[in-house]
Amino acid sequence: MQNEILQKLNSAWDGFLSYRDTTYKQRANLLSQIAIEIERLGDQLIDVAGRETNLSAVRLRTERARTI
Repeated sequence: MQNEILQKLNSAWDGFLSYRDTTYKQRANLLSQIAIEIERLGDQLIDVAGRETNLSAVRLRTERARTI
């Protein structure tokens, strides 16, 4: 378990180093693509998030709308 955590931390750090070298335009494009994927997932995202967090669908839809 500890080894898995260290691997995840190292992976996150590597991702940060890569992201840090991007331009603001590249970052904006990445965030736009994330928003598109969140929208594309539709209610599937709400269903999974509801099961994982026990939050209501109404609350999750509000959070999704605020996010995108």
